[in-house]
Amino acid sequence: MTDDPQDLSQKLAHLRAKYIAQFEGRFDKVMAALNLFQSHHSPEDQAEGLKTLEYLTHKLAGSGASYGFPKITTTAKEIERACLKIKASDQTMSTEHVDQLALLVQGLAEAKPEN
Repeated sequence: MTDDPQDLSQKLAHLRAKYIAQFEGRFDKVMAALNLFQSHHSPEDQAEGLKTLEYLTHKLAGSGASYGFPKITTTAKEIERACLKIKASDQTMSTEHVDQLALLVQGLAEAKPEN
């Protein structure tokens, strides 16, 4: 028993539309993590923001690929790699790190999928 190709296309279109609709909420979480990383409250808050940003962008990189949004995947992977690089360095959080991540997250905003 095979699915009707038109029915499958409609299901895929529905899933893509749902992904697009949910992207804004996911991006808001990315922004919240970036804001926590940018905060000057404590090193622990900054570390938590960085960890969350890495996790969220890892998920976005995978889901962007799955739903056919390569720009989201590419940009999210860049953010994830930057987070890993910052975590691996023994340096304290610098203005350069903050600026780099803010610029990359802006690129993710520009990759927002459209209907």
